[in-house]
Amino acid sequence: MSTQTTEPAVRPLTPTAQLGPALALVALLQEHPRLPPASWDINQHTGDLRGALGRAPFDALHAYADVLGGEIGPEGRDFESSVDGVRLRTHRLRVVWRDVHITVSIHRPIPAAKAETAAELDRPRRPVAKLDTARPVLYLAEYEGAEPELWTTVEAARNACEDLIGVDFTPGSGHGWDWVEQDGGVWQQIWTRSLDDMPLSDAPGRVTPVQVQDSAINRTAEPATGAATA
Repeated sequence: MSTQTTEPAVRPLTPTAQLGPALALVALLQEHPRLPPASWDINQHTGDLRGALGRAPFDALHAYADVLGGEIGPEGRDFESSVDGVRLRTHRLRVVWRDVHITVSIHRPIPAAKAETAAELDRPRRPVAKLDTARPVLYLAEYEGAEPELWTTVEAARNACEDLIGVDFTPGSGHGWDWVEQDGGVWQQIWTRSLDDMPLSDAPGRVTPVQVQDSAINRTAEPATGAATA
């Protein structure tokens, strides 16, 4: 007996809804005209703005981090270039700027990428906005098969899930992953079709905002690492 899988009917954003990310890109390039050139696109389902630097020098990604803030980290598994066979490693900067989720990525040859990853770990961490003391919120990162963790920013919580999904991800499979914001500020990780970013099904990661009492947290910019407790 055969079974048929039906993809979820997820409608792309309307052109009007894509104006926010598009205007953010215009503002970014107008205000910082000396940023390295990148290829840009807007995710038709989430509205995320994504920039690709290709195999540019690592300093190109740092130039965007210096302007946008956020942290740089490796993502996914190493892969082999279909053009020249060079083994590459992807690094991404993820940040929210002007209320738009922005991802800037770069692919670096493995020997250089290893040294650059080590150097990145030694760099002073860029300042992260402190929690709003009037409404303290932490972000619970949950990933199937792993211990849940609490973080002080949604970006850090998403990155924690992405570090884990990189192990489950198979390059060249025709699938990728992304995030979809749901009711209540919850972010659900999803599997997507690489061809057109069409959502396929829920992935193992999920980030949920948790509002706590003032006395229950230490309001600093450092992540509240460790397993979450009920």
